[in-house]
Amino acid sequence: MTTQEIFLSAKGREFTVTPADAASFAFVESSDVATLGSGKEDIGISFAWKATGDGTWEKTPNNIRDIASITQYILKINFADSNGTKHCTLTFTNTKNCNYTFYDETGDGYMNNTFLAGNHTIDYTSKKPNIVSITGS
Repeated sequence: MTTQEIFLSAKGREFTVTPADAASFAFVESSDVATLGSGKEDIGISFAWKATGDGTWEKTPNNIRDIASITQYILKINFADSNGTKHCTLTFTNTKNCNYTFYDETGDGYMNNTFLAGNHTIDYTSKKPNIVSITGS
């Protein structure tokens, strides 16, 4: 059974995080954990991940793989409600643990502290759901 955690975004909207499950995770080497501690430089990457309806895995460019340790993602619009708010799912695969915050075009941020490498999911709502940057360490 997969557990979901409910959080509030930077602008006070509820979102859920589904951590990696046993079928998709990999243990992080202790040397990797040490490099991602408080002494690690903050991730600060700007880019454009377009929210679509097709649910296809997209490979990340080298800078995101190298700096953020994210190898692929799906950014899917599940539906839009009557006021134009889109209900979206961001699924991503990481190779090192990190405390990520993903920002949409409104500036709202959705945090996911990944203790395990693997597939992670964030469900969120936004009127401008494209993901445009990541921060974290």
